[in-house]
Amino acid sequence: MRKEELLDGILCRKIYEGAHASETEVTGVTAKMDHRRIIPGDLYVCVRGVRFDSHTVICDVIRRGAALVVIESDHTEAVLKAIEAQGTGDGGFAAALSRVTIVATDTIRKTKALLMAAYYDHPERKMKMIALTGSKGKTTTTHMISEILSASGLKSGSIGSSGAIVDGQMEELPNSTPDSDELFRILDGFVKAGCQCAVVECSSAGIMMDRVAGITFDYALFLNIVEGDHISPIEHKSFEEYLHFKSMLMDVARQPIVCYDSQHLDAFLSEIRGRGITNTVFFGTGPKPSNLQLQGTEQALFYADNVREISDKFRPMVHMDVYEEGAANAPAASVDVNFPGLYQVGNAMAAITVTRLMGISYETIAETLSHIHVPGRLDMVYQSTRFSVCVDFAHNGYSTRNLLVSLRRFLPKRLVCVFSADGNRALSRRFEMGEACGRLADLSIVTSGHNRYETFENIFLTIAQGLKLTKGNYVVIPNRKKAIRYAIEHVQEGDLIAIIDLGQETYQEINGVKIPYSDTEFVRQVIAEVIPNETLEMP
Repeated sequence: MRKEELLDGILCRKIYEGAHASETEVTGVTAKMDHRRIIPGDLYVCVRGVRFDSHTVICDVIRRGAALVVIESDHTEAVLKAIEAQGTGDGGFAAALSRVTIVATDTIRKTKALLMAAYYDHPERKMKMIALTGSKGKTTTTHMISEILSASGLKSGSIGSSGAIVDGQMEELPNSTPDSDELFRILDGFVKAGCQCAVVECSSAGIMMDRVAGITFDYALFLNIVEGDHISPIEHKSFEEYLHFKSMLMDVARQPIVCYDSQHLDAFLSEIRGRGITNTVFFGTGPKPSNLQLQGTEQALFYADNVREISDKFRPMVHMDVYEEGAANAPAASVDVNFPGLYQVGNAMAAITVTRLMGISYETIAETLSHIHVPGRLDMVYQSTRFSVCVDFAHNGYSTRNLLVSLRRFLPKRLVCVFSADGNRALSRRFEMGEACGRLADLSIVTSGHNRYETFENIFLTIAQGLKLTKGNYVVIPNRKKAIRYAIEHVQEGDLIAIIDLGQETYQEINGVKIPYSDTEFVRQVIAEVIPNETLEMP
């Protein structure tokens, strides 16, 4: 691709152009923006990260053959000085320098996203684009929407905490909302695979860091927001900032969709209405509250009623009747969701709302939700007449409480929870998880999860404060494999063991190193070793 074509309409200024730069086209994008993986002809974007600033290796970037390099404007002087200091005595560097074009921008991450969209010929314009944001439920709702779309004959791909998924194949991702170079590469792959729709989890951090810049979503859903989550030195500095960036997703949606049950709804609506967004569709887990005053062309269309928990053999489920406001005073459909826990109603209603707006039948929706399964979300990876094991992604107090309350619906004689709390994340998560497990589990086994750059001992200090507010029994086993093995080796008749925090993830991060690991696979391995003749019984 010609550089002029790639840069067309993007705000940046040229600060260096080699003698032969106009003859050199962009033929690729550097994988994961790792300068060590540059291939001659690549587009490379220098970004100042938390632990590494790629502007500091600008001469190496040039030497490796990048054809177009984008830098932050405030690094211009330093970059030009580095090039001058390198000089042209090095023949290899001089040759590479003659072919490179360097441009500077004030909005490096946004510019990066716009360049990626252009390089991949705007895959986001070739599919129906559906986005979700919320403190909780994004992944479950993403799976629900994707499964309903597929059942209706609309091929879709999804991007989120479970990875990038298309045609039953999953690519692992480091973030639920990947960096724009990865995001647009994946979207391009979806188009080439014949997808008509893409469902994208948009985290507040992903929005703040312009990972989805340049995309206009056909539908964007706001599920909820929870205080205390994602507030830390490396996430959001305040709850107000957290809410602000979640609300910004609505700015780039043709059809904003909002759950009117959400906490802090007034603050959220103040944000989006203040920016002129008044075409919102609302949904909820009950009839529209009287204090929700609609403005402009806002509509409250879909809500659930007659919500109750039911049981089907091994598995508790949730029943709801779905109503459309303004329609006949009778349910439009009755839906059973293949998950326990009343908190799943909000996730299901989000999926129902967007897919109904897309014209999908209630028959297809109801049939899909009655059989839905989400890896790593309330995932009963083992069930027998003696005991069961569940793996779940719950990683803060809110989701841990909801999960453990839901698991009580399985009527275990003992609920045993193996849990960890993330390092380098909000301290409130640790305290609240400790308190939730202490109050709701019969036995808690505290272990390591994604410690990142913190020690287990430091993380446990805050967990212990929450545990000590309760009378709950607990043991501490820092090694995760040993903790899970302990739970299974000491299992009692009727136990339900919940292993939480990592969910479907296939690694554990310790001291900044991602070690291959899966809770699900390890559970099955230990059961095969410890109880080799145990019979797996699933519904």
